Amino acid sequence: MDAVTGSSGGVRQGRAVVATVQDVIDGDTVKVIIDGTPTMVDLAFIRTPTVGTSDSTAECLANQAVEEVNTHLSRGMNIDLVDFGKLGPGVVASVRLADGADLGALLVRHGLAAALLDQRPGTLSDELVVANDAAIESSAGLHSPNIPCTVPGQVALVWCGATTASSQHTSPSPSPTPRTATTTTTTRSASAAAGCKDVDDQHRTVAAAMAIKRLFAQPRVGVIWDVLTEAEQTALEAKANEAVEQARAREADAGHRSSAAKSKASVASSKAAASSAAARSAEASRQAEASQQAEAARRAEASRQSAAASRSAEASRAVREQAERETAERAAAEQAERERAADEASRAEAQQNAEERAREESDDADSDGGGSGSSKGYGPVYPRNGGPPGYTGPRCWLPNAAGWQKC
Repeated sequence: MDAVTGSSGGVRQGRAVVATVQDVIDGDTVKVIIDGTPTMVDLAFIRTPTVGTSDSTAECLANQAVEEVNTHLSRGMNIDLVDFGKLGPGVVASVRLADGADLGALLVRHGLAAALLDQRPGTLSDELVVANDAAIESSAGLHSPNIPCTVPGQVALVWCGATTASSQHTSPSPSPTPRTATTTTTTRSASAAAGCKDVDDQHRTVAAAMAIKRLFAQPRVGVIWDVLTEAEQTALEAKANEAVEQARAREADAGHRSSAAKSKASVASSKAAASSAAARSAEASRQAEASQQAEAARRAEASRQSAAASRSAEASRAVREQAERETAERAAAEQAERERAADEASRAEAQQNAEERAREESDDADSDGGGSGSSKGYGPVYPRNGGPPGYTGPRCWLPNAAGWQKC
């Protein structure tokens, strides 16, 4: 925010007003109470990065400026407003702290504000001049090459990228749009103050250097430019131009190395391809031989299994035939035994019949000698093949063997 002299009467030097701090709005704006009235105070003759704006050129170190103000001011404390003047609905003034220090000069000394020296009345204190010289001398804040969002920081990145070796041999990456002011990158150190270490490859390209060079061709507006003297800007622009030339030479050299590397890689690739082809051929031969051996083994196993099956079948057939022979022999023996038993039974029956006939004939002879020829009357007459159940005693045969009686 600009803090300039009021339009009605300008800054009234020497006048001091006691105010009570109510709130810190941004790096150069404070809300105070003056005689019971809330009043906005713009710090005279300085400009700090604006917080929350969409203009990216006015954001670098904005939060740090607010933090610095908050370290010196707190709600309810009394401050002196000097060089007091009217500015619209508010006022413009220099803020004097309890120890007599000028708050605006402190911000300038830390590189967190631009000193608007051309707007400073010649009769005012030279504190801002001294503070500005000290910031330039110490490369503080917005003068620092260690902070990537500052102009010196952006130039330092491409300078280091163009003049140092890459940590990785990779193809150059497209460069991003140059950063003019961001509050999130202030904690990362630029490479220049760290001996150009840890520079991203994206800052090593001609495109990156050209982007920073174009930054100097654009309107130089914003606090990041306001803090730089003409001499500082000229030196930084010369360094940016030299970074472009260094980056071009670097990429040309990288192109030559890349071509040599590609040629070497091509030769290596050809050798690798030949070696791979030979390996594939050897592997194919090995697989073919292994396949042949496997087929021979399969056939041998099939032959062995077939022979074993034949032997098993032959053994089964022999066992079966042996069983059949034994069964046939047992059946023949049983048949022979039955026939023998039948023959013996037949001979026994024939012998028995013969004996019976002999007895009958003897009985007939005895009967003829007795004169009557009739039965002796011992009992009933039984058929030839019948008789009382269980009787085994002697039988007397009737004439002509027609029957018998118990004797």
